[in-house]
Amino acid sequence: MEYSAKHLPLSGAVILLVEDDLIVAQSIVDCLQDAGAQVHNANNAATALPLVQRHDLAAAVLDVGLGAGDSTIVCQRLSERAIPFLFYSGPTSPTDGLAL
Repeated sequence: MEYSAKHLPLSGAVILLVEDDLIVAQSIVDCLQDAGAQVHNANNAATALPLVQRHDLAAAVLDVGLGAGDSTIVCQRLSERAIPFLFYSGPTSPTDGLAL
């Protein structure tokens, strides 16, 4: 389906992306921007927390494991503000989530 710039599915939405893998982050940013969103990217929780306070933030996409930490505090702050979020994350260890 083809959209005009005014009618993109996320036209005008401000989305926070918290992802520490640069390749994964760029792929997600590209997809969200192609859908019309304005994306603010953070690669750790400390960088993400000020962005959670944006008055125009519509939603967030979060990686669970962020190198030296995780996105738990970001989830808490988003929940406090009733901002919807989803997780886009791989397993944190080779056997997490696998049926052996």
